Amino acid sequence: MIQAVKPIYNNRIPNKEYVTATIIHEIIHGYFKIEYGLASSDPWDHGEMAGNDYFNKMKYALKEVFPNLSETDAQALVWIGLQDTDKYKDKPLSEKNAIEYIAMNYRVGLSGTKCN
Repeated sequence: MIQAVKPIYNNRIPNKEYVTATIIHEIIHGYFKIEYGLASSDPWDHGEMAGNDYFNKMKYALKEVFPNLSETDAQALVWIGLQDTDKYKDKPLSEKNAIEYIAMNYRVGLSGTKCN
C-alpha cells in the first residue's frame, strides 16, 4: 500500500513517517467526505484538521505508529499538510521555517525510517 502512494521528491523517496502522515491526512479527508459530503478540495477540511481535536488525533496516530517520533517532529509532519490554513499562516515565520525544515528532512529521506 505504501508503494502506491509514495511520492518522490527530487529523486528521493520520503521516509515512512512522512508517508504515514500523508496517509493519515488523506484518511481524514475521506472521513469528512463520508460524514459531511464535502469534496477534499473544500477549505473547511484543512481548517478542521488544523483545529486541536483533529490535529491531535493525527499527531497521536503518528506517534502510535512511530513511538520514538518526537513531539516536535510529529507536529511538523501534521502541519506540513495544513500550510494553507489560517492557523498555520498565523504562526511566526521562525516556527514555520522550523516545521518546513523538519518535514523536508523526512520528505527527502534524511530523517526517519527508510522505505524499502
